[in-house]
Formats: sequence, structure tokens, C-alpha cells
Amino acid sequence: MKPNQQELMDKLEIDAGLRETISQLWEHDYETFDSCEGHGRHPAYIVLSKGDGWFEQNAESYGLERCINEINCSGCEGRVSHPERPAEKKCCKICGSGINEFTVYRGTGRSILSF
Repeated sequence: MKPNQQELMDKLEIDAGLRETISQLWEHDYETFDSCEGHGRHPAYIVLSKGDGWFEQNAESYGLERCINEINCSGCEGRVSHPERPAEKKCCKICGSGINEFTVYRGTGRSILSF
């Protein structure tokens, strides 16, 4: 990891167990908005958008999988934000999938992330 990246991650308070993954995401032009390593109590997660498609192909090797709305929940009804309203939500509080152009990846239990 580059020294300036280390300083930025310190400033942004990115969890140590996710720093290498976040660094790789940045190298592939992803914008990261939220993340947590889980601290041994919950699965790790990363909220992101954009990127060059690399993570979609490699997330599993990092022990993460994309959250997809498979239950057709009512919380995802606002998936497309209105042009006059900025995107306020990043993920559905019911099913956990990304909304408003955001994607959520969560730990699978096979995580290679260091916590």
C-alpha cells in the first residue's frame, strides 16, 4: 500500500482488515462509501459504486458476495432515485441489497480478510 493511501485510510478510519481490499478497489476505479470488517460480531461489508468490473469477478476470492434483493421486499421500491432528489439511501434496511446505483458486498463466512 502506498504511504499516501495509508494516511488517507487512517483519516477515513477504514478498518485495518479491509484496507488491502479497499486499496484494490481504488486501483480499479471503484468508489467506496462505507465498510466494516465486522469486528468478530458481524460479517464484513463494503458499499461501493462504479468501477471497471474487476471486483464483480473477484469478490468471492476476498470472501465477499454481492447482496441481491431475492425476496422482493418493500424497502427496495425506491431503487431509482428521483432526478430532483439526490440519492440518500445506499442499501435497503430490509434485505441489505444496494439501491440508488450502489452495490453492497457482505462476508460469506469464507473470508480471507484479516480481522
